[in-house]
Amino acid sequence: MADFWLILVTIIGFVLLSVVALYLVVKYQHPDDKNDAYIPKIVVMFGFVLSGATVLLLPLDVANNEGYAGCDGFDTAICGGLNMSLFWDIIYWLVPIWLFLLIPLSTFYYEADDGMIMAGTSVGAKPASRIKEAIKYELFVVVIIGLIFAFTYLFLNETAIPVQEVTGPNFGDVTPYEIQPVEGASFSTNQLMPMGIQDEAVLQVSYHAEDLGTVKLGVNASVFYAGLMAWMGWFLFALFGAVGMAAMPLDLILAFMDRPRHMDAVEFAEAQVLLRDRVNELVNVGELIKVEREEKAQQNGAKRGYFTREGRKAAAEEKKTLLQFKQAVYLLDEDVEDFRNCTENYKNYNPLIPIGCLVLGICSFIISLFWVLHIILYV
Repeated sequence: MADFWLILVTIIGFVLLSVVALYLVVKYQHPDDKNDAYIPKIVVMFGFVLSGATVLLLPLDVANNEGYAGCDGFDTAICGGLNMSLFWDIIYWLVPIWLFLLIPLSTFYYEADDGMIMAGTSVGAKPASRIKEAIKYELFVVVIIGLIFAFTYLFLNETAIPVQEVTGPNFGDVTPYEIQPVEGASFSTNQLMPMGIQDEAVLQVSYHAEDLGTVKLGVNASVFYAGLMAWMGWFLFALFGAVGMAAMPLDLILAFMDRPRHMDAVEFAEAQVLLRDRVNELVNVGELIKVEREEKAQQNGAKRGYFTREGRKAAAEEKKTLLQFKQAVYLLDEDVEDFRNCTENYKNYNPLIPIGCLVLGICSFIISLFWVLHIILYV
């Protein structure tokens, strides 16, 4: 029988993960997608839940104590009773489904509208066409990933487990243990007799092979795919871990060096004029982009759709221009926020924030340094 508290903790953990995932999606969503793109948001939200569940299944498995031999029936007092093998199989299959099916499909569907935000300038953005376009690209992803999984499982579906080979005497020459059963009580190791001289003699005549042997076993599809994705994940971990070890200390230390400082009247006037000029320039650029896209939509909307080669090329160029414009606007927003922190919000700015960034930056640098030294010396 399953443990009630483990079931309760599992439900609470799922609810907490869902709340945190919903909060992250709502907080960091793009303002233009506030009341739109619900399917991609749902996929992202449950992707967060799946990521957290993958981590939390390990302590749940330990608390369930399924690996204890007594859970087979003779000592179930400390067993949770949950079928963790089923839990792991579900997670092992949901991860590739989310990673290679739902996330790419929702991404292709979301991007099929070519990223235009002005009304009336979308090129061929009918919902039915967007779904067809997303399915077309998703089929390509499924075929590629399916072939990789199929061929790797076909040729690499065995595992070699290292074992220590021990050769002992015949069991007939060994004094057997005698266990007195206790009525109404389960088996306990206290019922075993302590080791004696005869047991030590058996150990002395046993032969231990110096070299480790191997036992080859076949693995099922879920375990194989979990191992394959973990193996691939090591490369991503090395890539992003290396970037993080260098970027995080640098960003934190620069946040301290570029902390807001009080500005005098001359500096205030120069910064204000510079920001005003940048704002006017971006407004003009935005108007030119809008007019150009409206003209292209009117001239070529009936002749060139998103699903043609020329249409996709033009949409990619327009999207690149729009992303560059958004980047310039983002940098301007950052500079405006820094300007406010140096002027009108200077009295309300917490001076402990840059100091905390400096401390965290130094700690991150030390951790990164020792991590690199550990890799050089021990790997």
